Amino acid sequence: MKNILLITIIICAVFSYTAKAQQNTFFFDIFITKSVDNDSSNVDFFCCVPNQVLKFVKQGNIYVADFSINISFIDIENNKTNSFELKSKPQENSFEESQGINGNYVLLTESFKLSTSNYRIRALLKDNLSGKEITISRSFSVINYNAFDFSISSILLLSGIEESGAEYIITPYLYDNVSFLNEGYFVFFEIYNDKKYNKINITTEVRNNDNDKVIYNTAITKEIDTGTTQLYVKIPGDLKYGFGNNTLKITVTEGIIGATGVENDVKILAVANRSIRSISTINDRIIKDIDKFIRQLKYIATDKQMDTIRRGETDADKLRLFEIFWKVLDPTPHTEKNEALEEYYKRIDYANENFKAYQEGWLTDKGQVYIIFGSPLNIERTNNSLSDNRTFERWIYGNGRTIVFLDVSGFGDFRLYSPSIITDKFSFEF
Repeated sequence: MKNILLITIIICAVFSYTAKAQQNTFFFDIFITKSVDNDSSNVDFFCCVPNQVLKFVKQGNIYVADFSINISFIDIENNKTNSFELKSKPQENSFEESQGINGNYVLLTESFKLSTSNYRIRALLKDNLSGKEITISRSFSVINYNAFDFSISSILLLSGIEESGAEYIITPYLYDNVSFLNEGYFVFFEIYNDKKYNKINITTEVRNNDNDKVIYNTAITKEIDTGTTQLYVKIPGDLKYGFGNNTLKITVTEGIIGATGVENDVKILAVANRSIRSISTINDRIIKDIDKFIRQLKYIATDKQMDTIRRGETDADKLRLFEIFWKVLDPTPHTEKNEALEEYYKRIDYANENFKAYQEGWLTDKGQVYIIFGSPLNIERTNNSLSDNRTFERWIYGNGRTIVFLDVSGFGDFRLYSPSIITDKFSFEF
């Protein structure tokens, strides 16, 4: 059996214009395997804390953070059965690195044993410098693998795996949203065979929970030895998941499997499954109204770029193309944040709140100017005379640019006066 060598943890770069809880969070996963003890199983805990979640303070020439993660396990009877604490004081050499500019993170791991039961794991991150606390919980089950002559471990998602002699070099993927893994991902698991089976069938299935549609199905036949066998299956990156939650299922059988993965006269030996998601984390608003958010690209995208996104056959296709568009513009592609996207939609929100007239604020001339150029340094408003309803408003920017608006109605409906048209596009700057 190959040994597992953990070399790194990769969290996919997700869009930063997302729910607040998603912007400031950490990630963890657990891998449950067979133990030599008859009454317990091995549990490996993997945790990744992105730098942007933490507060760093400057100490001399370095930047230092200080946090802990308290892990507790609650059984089916609501009793705390086990707990431990992980502490870390990460250091970075620059302010930019402390903010995660290069995708910097802190990796914490722990291994322990748990007895057979259903559990809820609760992970509490405490930032000792800011006082901020973040809690994540999830449910899982631990079985007694030694009670079966054939069984399968839990499933661990990987973004990369490499065989190196007697070792597997693995890169666990700790986020259950697989929408950004364009090159696909790997499903890693162990098979425990107690001297009974030498040839098995392994069927891998991904099914959408909302419509019960099978998104992916593949089957292989494998010869195995007694004892423990480590296996992995590659899941392609071009699957059309649609929105919502999905179930990834590994079924091990004995018998004859059809070429398409359809079971014919087979005996099920073991089953393992886990939930996965394929939902963009940018924001529920975008998911629910993708067509509107495509229209709002008019101040940053060309007509051709917007038409390309609109041509997606489904909302999921449009969202994928929307995300690709913003990935190209991400000034820090190795981090969770996409500062350009975040700033752009902050300006749209501001325009809708402050410049609404006879249409939404982002569609007004003031809204257009604000979204493209940002806040002016100074605003001047003048009236020609007491008998004239016309009002001029001048926006002055620091680079010599001046924009003049004119309201001829007296009801705040300001239109571009000088220049009469804006052809510039939004361009993000730190």
